[in-house]
Amino acid sequence: TTDGGKTWVLQFKNAEPKAFFDDIAFWDEQHGIAFSDPVDGRFLLIVTDDGGANWTRLPEDSRPAALPKEGSFAASGTCLVTRGDKERAQQIDDHAGSVIRLHDDGRVPDDNPFVNRPGTRPEKFTLGDRNMQGAALHPQTGELWTHEHGPQGGNEVNVMRAGRNYGWP
Repeated sequence: TTDGGKTWVLQFKNAEPKAFFDDIAFWDEQHGIAFSDPVDGRFLLIVTDDGGANWTRLPEDSRPAALPKEGSFAASGTCLVTRGDKERAQQIDDHAGSVIRLHDDGRVPDDNPFVNRPGTRPEKFTLGDRNMQGAALHPQTGELWTHEHGPQGGNEVNVMRAGRNYGWP
């Protein structure tokens, strides 16, 4: 809608029978991305550059494996994926226990903290995250805030910083 909800135009019709697209974001009138809960263990991402008239599915190899309810989009068009883990959160070469940050087309942003570091996953934005249950972008600053279940009730709210180790385990 462009008139405060008085009229509506269908911009997207789901053609993926297994997908439920619960995050759709446009950063201008033409460019947008839709993000599904995991399908067959991977996030499903589709993009448009014509205002939603046509959507293109991103290739599977550019999408990380996922668990349900693990993602968000920043206004910049980057995709933020949360991956909790109880055992592997300190492994820098693993997606587990981290926030993953990608461009809307699946490319790794050049300013990700682990880019060009041998033995790491360049998609990683943070590490040491235990069990993130939600994520939100601060409306004024754009910072990513997450909340996670801590051991024995020690729940946390974190402002996520590039390259920071959040200490689990």
